[in-house]
Amino acid sequence: MPGEICQFDNFELDQDSHELRRAGSVVRIERIPLELLFLLVERRGQVVGREEILGRVWGKGVFVDAENSINTAVRKLRRTLNDDADAPRFIITVPSRGYRFNAAACVASAAPAQLPLSRAAFIGRESEMTELRAGLTDTASGRLRLFLISGEPGIGKTRLVRELAAMAVASGMAVLAGQCSEHDEAVPYLPFVEIIERCIERASNPDHLRTMLRDEGPELAKLLPKLKRILPDLPPPLELPPEQARRHLFNCFCDFVARLAKERPTLLILEDFHWADDSTLSLLGHLTQRLSEVPLLVAVTYRDAEFNVTRELARTLEDLLRGRLAMSIRLDGLQRDEVAHMLRSLSGQVPPETVANEIYDETQGNPFFVEELFRYLEEENRLYGADGVFRTELKIAEGEVPQSVRLVVGRRLGRLSDRTRKILGTAATIGRLFNFELLEASTGTDADTLLECVDEAERAGLIFSGAENPKARLEFSHELVRQAVLSGLSAARRQRLHLEVAEAIERVNSNALEDHYSDLAYHYSRGDTSPRRPSIWGARVGRRCSAVPMLMRSVVSRRR
Repeated sequence: MPGEICQFDNFELDQDSHELRRAGSVVRIERIPLELLFLLVERRGQVVGREEILGRVWGKGVFVDAENSINTAVRKLRRTLNDDADAPRFIITVPSRGYRFNAAACVASAAPAQLPLSRAAFIGRESEMTELRAGLTDTASGRLRLFLISGEPGIGKTRLVRELAAMAVASGMAVLAGQCSEHDEAVPYLPFVEIIERCIERASNPDHLRTMLRDEGPELAKLLPKLKRILPDLPPPLELPPEQARRHLFNCFCDFVARLAKERPTLLILEDFHWADDSTLSLLGHLTQRLSEVPLLVAVTYRDAEFNVTRELARTLEDLLRGRLAMSIRLDGLQRDEVAHMLRSLSGQVPPETVANEIYDETQGNPFFVEELFRYLEEENRLYGADGVFRTELKIAEGEVPQSVRLVVGRRLGRLSDRTRKILGTAATIGRLFNFELLEASTGTDADTLLECVDEAERAGLIFSGAENPKARLEFSHELVRQAVLSGLSAARRQRLHLEVAEAIERVNSNALEDHYSDLAYHYSRGDTSPRRPSIWGARVGRRCSAVPMLMRSVVSRRR
């Protein structure tokens, strides 16, 4: 609907300025619900399925729970439009099919001529996307391709693989993802464990899961013990010497992935490999050597700053590149014109060259820094004049915006209520991902008050939610945001929060504690630095957790 302004009730949806207005005033609405509205209005009168919504709106692929995330976006959009789900005027739910925008409610008119805007916030990276498209083509023809995507924090590694995931979904490929974590060194094979978890979530019933796992089930249960609870009749794994047992485990995982990929070409996304443990790195190497003739594309992301690249990671990367098993893609900052394009996408208008240059000089084209700095300047009323148009001059003082973007995020945190900042401190201690139930138990805050704090933080763009129910997973908008929150806590406060979170994990997950032993290790080991502490909490948890002896050795060895 280029060049249109679609009017419904007292709303106007302007394609060229990419904004929603009510009675002539711009409506503040999050990006995802707004993009969903543009899609539904573009296809007004037609049913838009969930798969199309996911591919057109998110570009997140497997990174979101599609059903819950779409439900959340629809709920927020309806709330913005004052639309009743039970008696909708605009957005109509078509059971088992998707959603339809009421065409009768919409009147389209020509928009005044303006510079057309890109609806996508993905800027630049043309050469990188060309390489990735070629990788998708090779994968479709039955070949394994491995891409090693590196760069500094905030440079756009995750966004690049999200675009890759969107292309893969559009071409009919399956997408599976796993992520290494800063505090999960004690969990071997973590990203591959998460991939198995995604597969389990897709199984409609135990029989379907049993068929999916086949003979590899007993070995995969060593990576994911809860498989034994779901399938109690699962036979035990083979008893083999340690080295043979590890090789057999690797082969079983590779056979499992190969079978999935042969049924449907597959994209595996493995994020944050700068935190990968040795076992994860070894399994990646085994997988790439064993599955060379399988329709599989593997995208690995990692930070390439010297202090982030461990000796083991460096050796693995060298082996993969020297053996011509992988292709390296390093992301640098956006160019000046690309920063200007990004600012145009964020603001809905062309920025003056002086403004774009000032922001580029402060951020060096790091996309996350650009967006965070833009948000801060916009909230400070530094960007626009009384007419809503960009000011022609912008000077950012050194003391106003420091070298680190953390302070920019910190100023945004400063606008939140004390209670919300305190809640975010606990959330940041839990991790990048956290759920409402654990946050409630850790803070001792009643649900209504906690919801208000979560809503405030979400409105500030610091976190976002992926579902509507109280047990939904929440996530910080960026790891740097979480780090900024943590940097504002004293060492004593962080130590106390780790203990509170660990105790909450025990209460919330008392019936399945073994599934959370790595989280307990992380929080208890940081909650008390006393050398005797591992034996105290190890004995406490060990009565219910058979894996604790190994875990205790890991924690103690990490302290040495």
